[in-house]
Amino acid sequence: MKRRKNIILILLLLVISIMTVGYSTFSSQLEINGTATITGIWDIEITNIKATNVCTDCDAGTPSFSKTDAAFDAKLKKPGDTITYEVTIENRGTIDAVLEKIDLINVGNVNEDIIFTNTNPARELGEGETTTMQITITYNPDKDENPSITTKEVLGKIIYTQK
Repeated sequence: MKRRKNIILILLLLVISIMTVGYSTFSSQLEINGTATITGIWDIEITNIKATNVCTDCDAGTPSFSKTDAAFDAKLKKPGDTITYEVTIENRGTIDAVLEKIDLINVGNVNEDIIFTNTNPARELGEGETTTMQITITYNPDKDENPSITTKEVLGKIIYTQK
């Protein structure tokens, strides 16, 4: 009986050894490797600014711009005088853009004698597309006396977001 138990024990050890070798033979380790690359480019910028409608005796100055900033210095003489600037905006990137909002904010004094208005650029701006907007500065035509404040500075923000 003891011998029989020893034989069963040896047979069990042998079966376990065979199963271990069989498992290692038929198992394999899998590896997954991957790479992600961002190829989209965000590049919405101002590419030109020019005075397009300058009243007689007015001075549109020399408008200047960089990728994200535009500046101009309009000099108006009398009520009703206007100067219009055309600002060109281009999507030089590869990501389509959507106009979120335009803000024209008074900086410093609030001068109702000088009126800033604008047209909206394109709502959507796809890759390689350009749009223009006009910013018009007007000496209030209803003014009939010399203003006490003769300057007005505004900060404009044109905000595009990705589509």
